Amino acid sequence: MPNPKTKTIEFYIRTSMTGSECRDEIEVDADLSGDELDELIREAAFNFMEWGYVEKSRASITPEVIRTIIERVERGSGPDRDLDWHIHYDFFGGREIDRDKRPPKYTASIDAAVALTEKLLPDREWNIWRDDENEDLGATVANDNWDELTDHFRAKCESAPRSILSAALHALLATMEDE
Repeated sequence: MPNPKTKTIEFYIRTSMTGSECRDEIEVDADLSGDELDELIREAAFNFMEWGYVEKSRASITPEVIRTIIERVERGSGPDRDLDWHIHYDFFGGREIDRDKRPPKYTASIDAAVALTEKLLPDREWNIWRDDENEDLGATVANDNWDELTDHFRAKCESAPRSILSAALHALLATMEDE
């Protein structure tokens, strides 16, 4: 038997994205005012959402920060979303909390690792190579003259994205230490 002092309210959340409608019910006091009901529904609806913020201040990248990232890149294997967050936070300032705007999968995607390399070192060239003898994958980031062996940074990690990241970060570190 329903409680005469409460009522059940069905609420929904809908956005312009396909498949984005969510519905639920809450039990509320029957004598709530419209404003009180609105507030309760907003609270209940808010609990369905993942939300966040982005701090827009620029992070200060030091050689020590880069060395720490290099160590994690070279020590690990395969995708590492925590490391992706740290790379994004350290280089672009502010940790993105908004789960709909996650940082690229730098440690899992060759495309993401290359995009980061091109953003951090726009004047450098890069390549990915494979050692046919033992089928290792690696990467090289170099100055614009491949014939000279100066400023070439080669890396071989457990995956191609990590190799690209390592070579790029070593090149960036060398650039910072030369300044």
